[in-house]
Formats: sequence, C-alpha cells, structure tokens
Amino acid sequence: MNLNGYRPVILWALVIFCLHIIPSDKIPNPPDWNFSVDKLVHFFLFAVLGFLLLRTYAEHRNKQSYGIFFVAIISIIFGLLMETIQIMVPGRDYNLVDLISDGAGAVFGCLVFVVVIRL
Repeated sequence: MNLNGYRPVILWALVIFCLHIIPSDKIPNPPDWNFSVDKLVHFFLFAVLGFLLLRTYAEHRNKQSYGIFFVAIISIIFGLLMETIQIMVPGRDYNLVDLISDGAGAVFGCLVFVVVIRL
C-alpha cells in the first residue's frame, strides 16, 4: 500500500495526537468567553482531518465515490481513541462532548470537501 498520498492525513493525525496527550497543567487557560473554546478546537481539528481524509480517499478512488460515511466513521473512531488515550494523561479525561465535537467537525470537513469539489 502506497502511503504517499496519505502524508497530510498522517501528519494532521499526529498533530491531533500530540495535542491530546498534553497534560492539562501545560495547556494555557482559554479566554473567558460565553462558549467553550475547547469544543471549537476539537471541531476545527477534526474538520481538517475529515476534509484531508476524504480528499485523499476520493483521489485514491478516482472520485467514483466520496465515501463520506466511511471517512466520518474512521474520524469518529480516531476521536474515540484520542478521548480514551486521554484517560492516561495527567489532568485529562474522557469527555463525551469532546467526542461529539470531533464527530461533528469530521462530518463538517467532509461536507466542505464535497462542496469545494462541486464548485
């Protein structure tokens, strides 16, 4: 299997992994706004992942099938894995709302890809 086309996806997944294993005392406190910046960060990280993964998937499938469902499931499983790994990181824990933000971001990234391709 040739992984050359997957380099951006793999690198972005590593960025997500590294951010998820930072102990909570090393993370700067976000500004005190009326919404959770943390959930927005999760959404953004996984939106980029969903976009990159679907782009790579579509390139390897010659755009015959976008595979949105497949890519969304893979992204959500990756988010579940990241949330589970956080249990072992000091000060971090499993958070269902973070996982929902991850999944919503992944689906959004896939939809953005489809819109960009159609334009």
